[in-house]
Amino acid sequence: MKKTNIIIFLLATLMSSCSVDAPKSYSKSSDAAPIQPDCYIGTTIPCNILPMNFSVDANKDFIVKVSGGKTEISVDSDNGDVCFPIDKWKALLSENAGNDITFEVYEKTNNGYTLYSPFTMTVSKDSIDEYVTYRMIEPSYQASGEMSVNQYNLSTGEESIIASDHYTHSQPGYRTQRCVNCHFVQRHNSQNRSFYYRGEKGGMILSYNGTVRKIDTKTGDMPFSTSITSWHPTLPLIAFSMDNFKQSFHSSITNKIETFNLHGDLVLYDIEKNEVTNIIRTDDRFESFPEWAPDGKHLYFVCTDDDKNKLPFDSVKYDILRIAFDADTRSWGKIDTVYSATKLDSSATIPKISPDGKFLAITRAEYGMQVPTEHSADVCLINLATSEFLPLKNVNSPRCDSYHSWSTNSRWLLIASKREDGSYARNYITHIDENGNATKPFRMPRLNPRHDADLLKSYNVPEFAQTPAPFTTAEYMEVVAKQDAEKAKFGSPMKQKVDGKSGASRLR
Repeated sequence: MKKTNIIIFLLATLMSSCSVDAPKSYSKSSDAAPIQPDCYIGTTIPCNILPMNFSVDANKDFIVKVSGGKTEISVDSDNGDVCFPIDKWKALLSENAGNDITFEVYEKTNNGYTLYSPFTMTVSKDSIDEYVTYRMIEPSYQASGEMSVNQYNLSTGEESIIASDHYTHSQPGYRTQRCVNCHFVQRHNSQNRSFYYRGEKGGMILSYNGTVRKIDTKTGDMPFSTSITSWHPTLPLIAFSMDNFKQSFHSSITNKIETFNLHGDLVLYDIEKNEVTNIIRTDDRFESFPEWAPDGKHLYFVCTDDDKNKLPFDSVKYDILRIAFDADTRSWGKIDTVYSATKLDSSATIPKISPDGKFLAITRAEYGMQVPTEHSADVCLINLATSEFLPLKNVNSPRCDSYHSWSTNSRWLLIASKREDGSYARNYITHIDENGNATKPFRMPRLNPRHDADLLKSYNVPEFAQTPAPFTTAEYMEVVAKQDAEKAKFGSPMKQKVDGKSGASRLR
């Protein structure tokens, strides 16, 4: 969406629900308020979130009052939309941080007004990061249609495109396809950011210290290019997995597609040296999904428990491991098992550590590591001090709950969930307290409350960020279109047999 369109839509939204007085006379109903999304009822929200606008029956007239402390806002519905003025909403949240705000939904009938059972939202004192970045992708799965990496402002509702694959081929009506993915930042700071633009003129698009470059990270005798990404929290280092992902479609089970990996190793990219070196190389196991610990002293990753090359896809299961890292010598050390899901006949993937270092968030499923369509996928926590497993039963749904990201203050967890229809992933947010207790998740709010219901794309790999992307779409795409990729150097040939402390570890 162009910025001018955003401003027009914002102004239209602010005017769509008019301020009115709540009814003085009404009858009461014990029924729950008929709002969508109903996940807003009884949830906990950040003190700096944009208005939690919702929709009601467009064929009926409603008045909604939200109140807390000395502040109250009353608006009427407009074509089924209930939208609260941003300035008044922010004042309401500011006054009620740490307390509940109450919503009263009145329906106009032939006999006057009916008040549904009021509901509350708890306004947490914990703020949330201002931005969320994600890939927008059509659920075709086979690199067709238009993809983009977007950023969304959680305090204003403004959305913009960072990069898009939308290019028109020279033949009329024919469009070539590129893939835009693997978008990550360093410690929630978007100034240091990387994402991939794959296909013709492709490479890793790297913005670092005020410059943007295109890097070809497939170098030396690497059999595959780099993919899943994790920035070191403080150093100019990026850990990558080398994967060979394949897809197949099901004809008889509820999971629509299977994404599986036929290769998996870990490498390290030094930004300042423009050099790739090995982290882990194994012949009989697959390693992927690297994730740095907040102190940078360990790299977490997923790993198969033994040789899986000859087994069917639904028998491939992963554990969570970690390898020690010495920043002074840039060397690798001991490998430990953090969570052995395979002993429980399940698979663990997508390790994400809270910035305070207390909790490891994972996705646990029946099998595999790429689980965005697997209905068994659930988000869980592991207390890293006690090794206690926390299943987060009130967060997960019967459908796929997979990719997740921590806020900077470790109090909010962002989850890509297909709970609504099993096909389209939507962003959900839950509050995590210092003991790992989670609140009822709510769908990421939009100024237009029907936005996600009408959206024919999925949110993919949602990540929190404190700042916006440092370059415009045009500046990024200029690099994509006109800049040749710099070839990275290769610092440790894979064929060399070395131990874990010399740069290319081998699991046995």
